[in-house]
Amino acid sequence: MSIREQLVRSLSMILRLSKSTLQVLLADENGLSIAKVSRSSDIQINPNAINSVSAATYNFSEEIWEDLGILHQRIALAFFEKFCLITIQIDPVILTIAHDFNASWPLNAEELGKIIYQLKVDIDEMFNTDEEGIEDLQAFSTAIRNIFYLFNMGGEIPFMSYLPEEGSASPEVHDQISHILDSVQNPVFARYSIVDQNGLMIDGRDLVEGVGSSISSFSASTIVAFQKLIEESSNLNAGHLLNFVCISGSDAETLYGILASPAGVMNMSDSNGTRQIKSDLALVSLFPLTYGMVPVFCETRNIAYSMINLLGEDQISNRFLESVQNLISVKYE
Repeated sequence: MSIREQLVRSLSMILRLSKSTLQVLLADENGLSIAKVSRSSDIQINPNAINSVSAATYNFSEEIWEDLGILHQRIALAFFEKFCLITIQIDPVILTIAHDFNASWPLNAEELGKIIYQLKVDIDEMFNTDEEGIEDLQAFSTAIRNIFYLFNMGGEIPFMSYLPEEGSASPEVHDQISHILDSVQNPVFARYSIVDQNGLMIDGRDLVEGVGSSISSFSASTIVAFQKLIEESSNLNAGHLLNFVCISGSDAETLYGILASPAGVMNMSDSNGTRQIKSDLALVSLFPLTYGMVPVFCETRNIAYSMINLLGEDQISNRFLESVQNLISVKYE
């Protein structure tokens, strides 16, 4: 069996892990296809568009990780209305899994880790990777497996609004947003902020020490990456981008995540009061994966829900809330 045939065999094994997995692809860092397997589905997706978005998830976030001094991005997950794209960097290629998370979640972490192990063996052989530069196979596959386990672990936090009771706080919007951010119940975030689509941070909280990048710089860089990913995925036929999470870390025990998701729409007037200006807001955060992803999603959901209550109904943010409920409904015990 040739190496290419072995790669396709491994991709097929991933596809068979769940009937809700639509496509599994390998491409280089520029989005050039190497191998692909798929199953028939009512959801029509273009593999070239998938590879383009997958490459973007790494290109857009690379600078952010460098600024934070955290390297070796492992996994990026982009959740759209119809399905999610899970991209895993196996140098020098990117593995992408297109999965209908609305129909089935989570993925089988143990089996996926085993397949990833064999994939890395075959990829290193196919591309004649320098032996000195090869990361330990077991450490690599263990990191991937741990991320998938942690992505569906942790204590669930009750669904609630963090808006203050009417009349108990300043009615100013910025003061209300400040109250929302101060009301986070669990110490799951290292830093988090509300930022507008132009990169202006409305308000934020920072618990990180000794990092070169400030929270305002982090917020601006993350929202730019989020907006670029929205643009890149416009031809994907996946619906709106609801949530983007990327996970990095030097080893399987020290893992960090960056998250970006919609957080309502702010309506403003120009200086003359003659023109209404709408600005899409997002919640961005940096967090250790120590507590699992479930409480991070719960706190993110509660902040977004509070922002919707403050600013008014927003279709995309509402759909984000629905997607989070689906993701946390099934957890690893």
